[in-house]
Amino acid sequence: MSRILSHAASAVRAAGRKLRVTKAPRLATGIYFCALMLCAPAASALDRALGLSPESGLLSVLDAFRSRDVERLAHFAQSMSGHLLEDYPQYWYLQTTLKTADGAAIQRFLKQYPDSPLAARLRLEWLRQLADRHDWTTFSAEYAGLTEPDAELACAAIHARIAAGNPAPEALKEARALWLEAKGSHDMCNELVDAIDTANAVTHEDLWQRVRLLLSNNFLSAAKRVNSLLPATQAIADKSLSAAAQNPQRFLDKHAINLKTRAGREATIYALSRLARNDSEAAVDAWSGKLQAFSEADQAFVWAMLGHRGAQDHETNALSWFRQAGSAALTEEQAAWKVRATLRQQDWNETLLAIGAMSATQAEEPAWRYWKARALQATKEGAQANALFVELSKQVNFYGFLAREELGPVLSNPQEPWKPGEAEIAALESKPGLRRALTLYRLSLIDEAKEEWRYALRPLDDKQLLTAAEIARRANWYDRMISAADRTTGLHDFSLRYPMPFREALETGARAQQLDEAWVFGLVRQESRFIADARSSAGAMGLMQLMPATARWVAQRMGLGKFSGSEIREVETNATLGSYYLKHVLDELGHPVLATAAYNAGPNRARRWADTKPMEGAIYAETIPFSETRDYVKKVMANASVYAAQLGHGALSLKERLGTIPARASGSVAASFE
Repeated sequence: MSRILSHAASAVRAAGRKLRVTKAPRLATGIYFCALMLCAPAASALDRALGLSPESGLLSVLDAFRSRDVERLAHFAQSMSGHLLEDYPQYWYLQTTLKTADGAAIQRFLKQYPDSPLAARLRLEWLRQLADRHDWTTFSAEYAGLTEPDAELACAAIHARIAAGNPAPEALKEARALWLEAKGSHDMCNELVDAIDTANAVTHEDLWQRVRLLLSNNFLSAAKRVNSLLPATQAIADKSLSAAAQNPQRFLDKHAINLKTRAGREATIYALSRLARNDSEAAVDAWSGKLQAFSEADQAFVWAMLGHRGAQDHETNALSWFRQAGSAALTEEQAAWKVRATLRQQDWNETLLAIGAMSATQAEEPAWRYWKARALQATKEGAQANALFVELSKQVNFYGFLAREELGPVLSNPQEPWKPGEAEIAALESKPGLRRALTLYRLSLIDEAKEEWRYALRPLDDKQLLTAAEIARRANWYDRMISAADRTTGLHDFSLRYPMPFREALETGARAQQLDEAWVFGLVRQESRFIADARSSAGAMGLMQLMPATARWVAQRMGLGKFSGSEIREVETNATLGSYYLKHVLDELGHPVLATAAYNAGPNRARRWADTKPMEGAIYAETIPFSETRDYVKKVMANASVYAAQLGHGALSLKERLGTIPARASGSVAASFE
């Protein structure tokens, strides 16, 4: 029997791979699940009802999906009634027929499975369908049940209120506010302009404000649409916008543009923003010859934009460009980069001023509380600094660890971890949400399993989260174990939060390359969360997330002869190749922080982000331009500190690990592999 089931599962996986090219990947996954469930007790009844063997039943369900045989899919959904996962085939049936679905059937599902993530997903899909149909009455009734915010559906809800005509004035006011701030990719939000324009609730200044926001965020098509609502004599010519987008330097140098008009000035600002993305100094040079034609408010807007881009480029003049923006309101991203520019300059007084100008919410983020404390410490305000450090030190993260070190104690697990007993484990394990998650995980339906897990963990307290982490540990589901343990706020178990599976392979790889084992574990925790067959959207594979090209290059360097891409996911092979590559970038760049950045973003970038003078490692990490790499470096180095303590590798603090980044050599040679 096991051989038959193995054969069936292989057939489904093969069929699933073919089905992934279709327009309905979730349906493909759904049929894969339904087919596998023919092996479960409830599915055996389906076998008997249909007179099918497990294999023929499996192929029959796949055939029903491929042919979109709704009648047979409905039969399969009915036959799993009473099963732990009975909502899945029903959901997939409803999803298949969503465009013509009976609202009553949708309602029955939503009421029958209120605690299922599938209900939340179906409600979202149904609401989008209703919005597309402009069935605003049904939409309004269903929208009240939405539990998670969705920006585009919020705009659709305003459409529904306007269509109902009650209360129109308030709805138009909210529509205008949402429309002015909406992301350019949200069609429902962009379409709000039709309603508010028809009601004469939008001014020309509103239109210009929206055009500028969309152009600043590079939503050119959406900006052109709003621009078309302006009077033809005032709007920016489409060809000017296209020219500014395609070659901003040429546009600014040679394009005949009338700066006495609003259209000419806005097109110029757009070209400057496009140029600054690649060369902030060139943008400043171009701006310097034109700024007198702009109002003080426009000048402040452009200088803030140039300061932001310059700070990301690590331009030494970025802070002075920010200063020329005066007291102009900055976006949160601009405010963050202004602080980072002060850190690169080691201007602690400016750091305090820049953090002080942030919104109260942004200034409370751990990063800015830590750097405020550091600035207070540097400006001889030790008591205030220590008060901030004390509060931060309670957090289990990069800034919490650094704050604790500023107060003196060596990094260690601060308390004896609470451990769940078998009774607590059994009680939580019996919850339907966790049972569904674990069942789906065993069936290799990872996305669905993770969604069930996330949904089940929402109401849990610290003890229950640690219990869930222990349950995941017993199932060898390491990333869910870590995610559950990571969520605790008062009780912590570092053995679950920072586990060490595959230790023999990782230790062997680290020792062969004379690498710090704690650093390797810290990197793997961030790369794959110890999922041996992990594969990223970019194609990186295995524990140490190696790209196939990188793996082949390393294998060749190591003289491993013929190398198959399938070997990358093998634990020992992945640890061997990953450790070699990590050692390669460490030797090339000479510092573990630079090597960590290089492992994520490539050696050339990591080298380029250094300064022409030595720099504190924490400042280097804070000022990495790529948000993904910035977060990655902080987490890897913080992880390494914890693992070092667990491994008994001495008391090297996180700050010492971050160390000092050496000055970047002028005219540095490109890396041999990136």
